[in-house]
Amino acid sequence: MSESMTIYATYAIFMVATIIAFQFRPLICSAAICYFGGWLLLPVAHYPADTITAGYFTVNVIGTALPSNLGLTKAWVVPVSIILGITLKTPRIWSTIRLNWSDAFVLAYCVWPFFAMLIAQSDKEVAVYASFYLAGAWGGSWLIGRVLFAGDNGRETLLRTIAWSGVILLPVALVEGVSGPLIYPIIYGDHAFLLEGASRYVGYRPLGFFEHGNQFGIWIALSACAWWALVRQEKKAKGGVLTWAIISTVAAVASQSIGAILLLCLGGAIMFLSAERIRAFGYSMIALGAIFGLVYGSGILPVEHIVRNTAFGQQAIEIVRASGRSSIGYRVRRDQMALAMLYRQPVAGYGKWDWWRPLGSHPWGLPLLIAGQFGAAGLLMAFVSLLWGPIRAFLFSDMDRIPLATIVILAAADAALNSYIFFPAIVASAAIIKSRQQKGSVSRRAVEV
Repeated sequence: MSESMTIYATYAIFMVATIIAFQFRPLICSAAICYFGGWLLLPVAHYPADTITAGYFTVNVIGTALPSNLGLTKAWVVPVSIILGITLKTPRIWSTIRLNWSDAFVLAYCVWPFFAMLIAQSDKEVAVYASFYLAGAWGGSWLIGRVLFAGDNGRETLLRTIAWSGVILLPVALVEGVSGPLIYPIIYGDHAFLLEGASRYVGYRPLGFFEHGNQFGIWIALSACAWWALVRQEKKAKGGVLTWAIISTVAAVASQSIGAILLLCLGGAIMFLSAERIRAFGYSMIALGAIFGLVYGSGILPVEHIVRNTAFGQQAIEIVRASGRSSIGYRVRRDQMALAMLYRQPVAGYGKWDWWRPLGSHPWGLPLLIAGQFGAAGLLMAFVSLLWGPIRAFLFSDMDRIPLATIVILAAADAALNSYIFFPAIVASAAIIKSRQQKGSVSRRAVEV
């Protein structure tokens, strides 16, 4: 059997197994196991031949967060399989949803690529595929969060599943931290970023079944954040919660993804803030986000000129070089190079995933990739839907929702310099949305764990 057939057969088996699981287990339990199990174990996608290079680094892949040359990916297969399982088990559950503004932004983001690509005069088939892909990957994940994880029990289950997903990764971290990434090619074959950035200060950064070692790093870091939230909830840290929090934190540090470690430190601190400081942090976050977006995304501040032609910039370069981690400079430079192209098609974008070809390389941050493909309108729809609920949780000091809100915000911050996103953040964002009481009723016994 060819490599592509093996991957597609694995997807088909997962879909069938998910549908069967929903027939025998409660909805929340089945969704938690299948969503996270799919992300932890399924292959990323079938990589086209031109994406596999000797150095395992290519600009011909932008990742699974957006429709591209990868076609069918696990980012689409996992939520769609769960949606099918829910529908076949309890079809009337969809009639209980009360739509709100956040749902409208998600819906708009899923259908906007079709119109944006038609405006850009892309092929209609490609436009249909783009919307179909986002509807499954983003829209499907959102629906799962809104329907199953929106209640108190659902949010608690989601938080604990995020925490335990990092524990499941510990054997992978231990093996590949010593030997280097080797599990993926043994089971599924070629991976476009198998060894890219794998060599670290000590040993290697694991990959597991993720798109990139950086994605492994942020996944286990956000898992550790979830454990620290549970430590806060269980003040006496009974049942080994504190132990698992420490182990997960050590594993995140050992994965040696510097950005993820810094976000973990920030997230861990947030988990222990008082309600008053949570609110202050929320306003500070909005202000800093607006300033960063204006400065970084507008080109008002010539970042590359400052870095290359000032004493401060040269000192910063030396510090980065001494640390052995120069990838941040590469990502910032690629993002800044893409700004001029983005300004030529600001609203609807270029309508194709490889709009950046004239530059020779794509920007590394997901926001600019979205803006180039679907315009500023698409970017606004995507990130407003993702961050609306978390920001409200901070501004209103909704302490019950702060753990998941923090994880969403950290995932969005990580996506600013990476082409992927921590997809459970979309589920979590939907789960913390406050809406009017849903109409109709579905048996809680059928839904609860």
